[in-house]
Amino acid sequence: MFNEWKVLKKHKNRETSLHRQQEAEFLENLESLFDIGHADALSTIKIPEDRAFLLAHMEKGQRRVMGLVD
Repeated sequence: MFNEWKVLKKHKNRETSLHRQQEAEFLENLESLFDIGHADALSTIKIPEDRAFLLAHMEKGQRRVMGLVD
């Protein structure tokens, strides 16, 4: 990802649609890079609220509030 970032940085002033698409794809991949949850987390979590919280956190465009009370 670092090499991909260097290439995008090198051509940061380009206005082509392909370059903008590559930037958008990089940003999308960057968001998922830091999803470091345990591989078996959903099967090991017993509390339904905790499982719902983890699923909400894994959604694209993460929600900031779980319910009526934050």
